[in-house]
Amino acid sequence: MSSTRQQTGEHPMSQFAQSRVRAERERNDQRDKATRTVARHCHNPQEYAGLLSMLGLDEGEAVGGRLERP
Repeated sequence: MSSTRQQTGEHPMSQFAQSRVRAERERNDQRDKATRTVARHCHNPQEYAGLLSMLGLDEGEAVGGRLERP
């Protein structure tokens, strides 16, 4: 057993899984923020959809799966 494992008492795979969950949460938060920013600055639904597409935030990945302007 490594000294790090002894100190934390966590299995390395558990730490890895926690890191992945945290990274996914941060990624989703960034996507949501980007989508909201685009929504605030676009002038019409076509522009909104185009900008989301350019940013890789297409329809299935928009906030709440919606392509509506908040």
